[in-house]
Amino acid sequence: MTLLLTICLFSQPLTLTLEKAVEMALKRSPVLQQSYYSKQISTFSLINSTGDLLASASITGNYTNFDYFSDQSALFINPPEYYSINAGIETKAFSPTALWNVLTAYNNRMISILQYEYTQNQLIFQVKSGYLNALRHKHLLEVSKKALERAELYYRLTKEKLALGSATKLDLLKAEVQMKKAKLDILNAERAYRTSLYNLLKLIGFGLKSEVLLEDVQIVDTMIHLPPLHEVEKMALKYNHILKEVKTQYNNKKIDLAYDFLSIIPSVTFGYYWNYGGSDKPSSIDVFSDKRGWSISLSFNLLSYPINILNGYYYKKQKEAYYKTTLFEVIKNVRDAYMELKNSLESLSLSKSSLQQAKEAYNLAKEQYALGKISILELLDVEESLKTSEVSYIETIYNLEIAKEKLNFQTGMEVIK
Repeated sequence: MTLLLTICLFSQPLTLTLEKAVEMALKRSPVLQQSYYSKQISTFSLINSTGDLLASASITGNYTNFDYFSDQSALFINPPEYYSINAGIETKAFSPTALWNVLTAYNNRMISILQYEYTQNQLIFQVKSGYLNALRHKHLLEVSKKALERAELYYRLTKEKLALGSATKLDLLKAEVQMKKAKLDILNAERAYRTSLYNLLKLIGFGLKSEVLLEDVQIVDTMIHLPPLHEVEKMALKYNHILKEVKTQYNNKKIDLAYDFLSIIPSVTFGYYWNYGGSDKPSSIDVFSDKRGWSISLSFNLLSYPINILNGYYYKKQKEAYYKTTLFEVIKNVRDAYMELKNSLESLSLSKSSLQQAKEAYNLAKEQYALGKISILELLDVEESLKTSEVSYIETIYNLEIAKEKLNFQTGMEVIK
């Protein structure tokens, strides 16, 4: 009974919604998990660098036991057992290196956060586009199936009329060709739908052998408000994740250059230290000697100092040029996505009116064919125009939805809901 129930459960088709597909992808994507772990590592690196700048504590202990002395008089100098403990707390009052480590760790953390957000948004965009593309091919397959039903019907009607003498062999041949073409269209549509479905499942990390059912999304085929291009470009300059990441990298190089200049300044360290040494185990804290102190350290190479500064300067200029290149690329991508959405909006009204006219023409042609006013050849031509208009309408509305998601992704925020 249990085995039968298990088989029945697995034989049930999996129903997917757009929201469920995105949720599964966010949970299963190894690329996103890798980016998340990198973000966590950078957070702890920042904590470690900050702690090293503020204070550091250390403790060391040694125990020595001498089993044999060739010189017995050495027992008075080195007793058989000896304990030594050293502890200390230090703080760097000023250290260019420690400060540079903190600032670098902070910027690296910001970069890892931006990379994680970009990877997440990219994955969401890919899943939404893949889902919409699969839905498009699903509806195109439905159009092909309806076209085959009409073609088979007209083939039977033509065959009957041929027997009655009201149709020619050419009419029958044309109807048969149309029917075979509809069957071939279904094969191609099924192949395209399976491919798009496989690509979607690959994105969400879910391999399936059972049937998958995609629930439709609500698509509004009405005109939407599209903000002016210059406003969308301003949004991208502010919110695009790649641009923000490259800008942070550029700031890192400026910090590196500042550190190269400040490396001539010595580091000052203050500390509090406790020490104990003796043949007995320390009985209390009172047996420890304590002292306060400070130290200055400087590592400076007269020859490498100007070279390091020049090297840091050119690294900064390189990142500056890379930032400008990225800026132009982001603006180009935003403009391309904007024009793609604008073209889809312009095609929407034409596609809707064309579909409506094709339906009216098809209904009129059916009536005229039933009355014997037009031939089967003319009816099939009108039917082919109807299918073309249906395909064009489906392509237009799903291209529009994908173009919306693409513009939102390239901008870094939701421009069009």
